[in-house]
Amino acid sequence: MALNFPPPSASPYTDPVSGLKYIYNTTIGGWEAAIQPPAVVSPTAPDISIPGFLWWDSTDGSLYIYYEDGGDASATPSIPASAQWVEATPSATASAIVRSGINPPESPNLNELWWNSEDGNLYIYYSDPSGDLLWIQASNNGPASTSFVGSGGSSVTAGNSAPSSSQPYDLWYNTTDKTLYVNYQTGLNANWVKVHDVTNVDAVTSVTASGALTVTGTTTPAITVRDASTTQNGVIRLANASEGTNADSKLVALSPGILKDSIASYLTDATDSVKGIIEIATSAEVLAGSDTTKAITPKGLKDAIPSLFTNIPVGGIIQFGGSVAPTGYLKCDGSIVSRTTYSALFAVVGTTYGIGDGVTTFRLPNVTGTPISCIKF
Repeated sequence: MALNFPPPSASPYTDPVSGLKYIYNTTIGGWEAAIQPPAVVSPTAPDISIPGFLWWDSTDGSLYIYYEDGGDASATPSIPASAQWVEATPSATASAIVRSGINPPESPNLNELWWNSEDGNLYIYYSDPSGDLLWIQASNNGPASTSFVGSGGSSVTAGNSAPSSSQPYDLWYNTTDKTLYVNYQTGLNANWVKVHDVTNVDAVTSVTASGALTVTGTTTPAITVRDASTTQNGVIRLANASEGTNADSKLVALSPGILKDSIASYLTDATDSVKGIIEIATSAEVLAGSDTTKAITPKGLKDAIPSLFTNIPVGGIIQFGGSVAPTGYLKCDGSIVSRTTYSALFAVVGTTYGIGDGVTTFRLPNVTGTPISCIKF
């Protein structure tokens, strides 16, 4: 236990952990215990590991002394040395502590006694030949038997017949059929049930495989999956980036990511003399008409035509490769059209190509040939 003392002072110092009081001795230049040995009053055991110190348990009113024995190396097995708080007794003749309750006492001392108020049996805290500490039954309400108990109070009994006296959840190891049973008691009658009953469990007697699976071995069957090939199903490895780019292995599979990264090496960019991959031009690129490395879709061309013709004045004539005039144009086929509907065009061409009915209509120019000619209205 390490103590952190304050600077020298005329006032006593009380350690907050152990509860011990110290006085600074100017002669020796250090702190020393106020009493030898001190007695600490506390509801819990103090953090002290010095033999001879006393502790008064203010909860149960008992006095304890910190005791250290030397063990017994000559015993078989040897008993190791131990140190613990031991309850002091008013007489010179020490006796084992006896506690009662449903559950075993916490932190018991060796050879301490406990009377189980649930099953009516007396137990002793015992060190077995292997050195393990456990509660062993010192008395039995029924016939004598060797029973060890845990914290829950259930007993374990071994023999060729079930115990004549038992408690619910007691265990019995049947030495005849080598099976462990638990007393699953209903009412007043004991009902010994196998802890692991395999008599009605279906067992696997054989293993078969089909397709890409194969089975080897009989005592310990091993199931394997054959490798895939170009002619049979099986397991297959994913190609790495190098294998995807080289494209020379037929024994690996391409993942979407590797395929995507490899496409660039499979196809080259298209030119005006080499087939390959090509990018679609945007609407702005179609209208600009300066890029020689991109393609125009029919829809892109259709959408761009009106914009291409926006600078042509009313009455302007163009040649068009279609059979029907584009939007904003009339085919130059000599047709008679309304002066009101096409007032802007009439204002430009008037009756140059014909007066129509002389009042409400006028005639369009008649330009024959292929491609067709169209006039903007």
